[in-house]
Amino acid sequence: MESSHYYYTDRLFSLQLSTLPLLLPTPLAKRHIRRQFLGSCREELDRNAGRLRADFQERLTKSARAFSAAFDAKVQGTRNSLAAILQQAAEAKQRSDTELAARQGGAGGRPHGTRCDTGEPCRGHRAGPEALQACT
Repeated sequence: MESSHYYYTDRLFSLQLSTLPLLLPTPLAKRHIRRQFLGSCREELDRNAGRLRADFQERLTKSARAFSAAFDAKVQGTRNSLAAILQQAAEAKQRSDTELAARQGGAGGRPHGTRCDTGEPCRGHRAGPEALQACT
């Protein structure tokens, strides 16, 4: 993700002739230069630390939103697919039950679930092929 924040840096070290004691011996001049350099580094880090944190947090938030939206879309697609499959299965079962009822009714026999001799409901059998054989 591209950042919308910008980082500012100054030159970390610049030789300023007015502040650099040019006449000091080399070890003292090096120590002074080192202190000046480290101080400048600390200032730059302090200045940009907040910008870095805000930028990182913004990128994480954008990534989390994008992931959440994609994940929700996938979940919704899966739910819709499952609902369609269940609807098709229910319709297939309904057609199958209708065809079975039509075959049983069209065979010239009495409706399933009634006794042969009395015409009362058949309570002694479970549904299935055994019930058909026992009741016919």
